[in-house]
Amino acid sequence: MKNDKANKEFDKDLTKGEIHEDLMKDILCGKMEIKTEGISDEKKSKWWETGNMYIECINDVSYSGIWATKSRNWCQRFIGADGEFKFCLVFPVDELKNLIKNNNYKTFSPSGGDYGNSKGFLLPLNSLFEHYINNGGI
Repeated sequence: MKNDKANKEFDKDLTKGEIHEDLMKDILCGKMEIKTEGISDEKKSKWWETGNMYIECINDVSYSGIWATKSRNWCQRFIGADGEFKFCLVFPVDELKNLIKNNNYKTFSPSGGDYGNSKGFLLPLNSLFEHYINNGGI
């Protein structure tokens, strides 16, 4: 009798798992903007020193990055001081745009990228997690 109940629960979990696997395949195989933090050779602050990630929005005088992307999803990869991939964060583009619009993130112009013509936002990594935790994942 116990096995029947366990099998029914397993079947429910399996169905839910397969649905979410399909959703992840759609995200990972669909059109995605991919940016990488921590690969510059310049002597500038890195994400592991500042706790921030940089989201470009303007290059020279034109919209770029998050404001110009045609992708549905945005992936920010993080490379450590050892040059190795550590983790990535994936956001629906509309969600990331709303986060930027609805928060007072510091603007930043990196000194080396795109000949100093790039502008964007510094998003504190800890505040991103706090936002989702404090708002029930919304």
